[in-house]
Amino acid sequence: MYQQLSTSQVADELLKVEAFGKSYAASIAMAEYLEQIEDCTGELMQLDPIAIRCEFSLDTLNGFAADYSDSLNSDGVIVSPKGTNIPDREAVIEWFSDRTIFIHVEDDFFIMGEL
Repeated sequence: MYQQLSTSQVADELLKVEAFGKSYAASIAMAEYLEQIEDCTGELMQLDPIAIRCEFSLDTLNGFAADYSDSLNSDGVIVSPKGTNIPDREAVIEWFSDRTIFIHVEDDFFIMGEL
């Protein structure tokens, strides 16, 4: 049996398993992303909130950049103006987007799929 869920119902299911902690904004962003995939492929998807919780994470751009700083440095993404290691925001977003699913949530928060 197939039951179509609304964006808010998908977000509620993600919140139940705390896929992105208690962030409703992240749950909505993921629900909208899943809807886009469904629209683009024309295939119905089955929602698996636990799998999403395992395969995606929520953090700030700087948090992700810190976690992957060695890779970003080796690819020349982190620049050093005036002797500091400050990542170029757009370059970091592009670097992650080229390698994984990288979804902007709000402000400086992003959802990233497993690398």
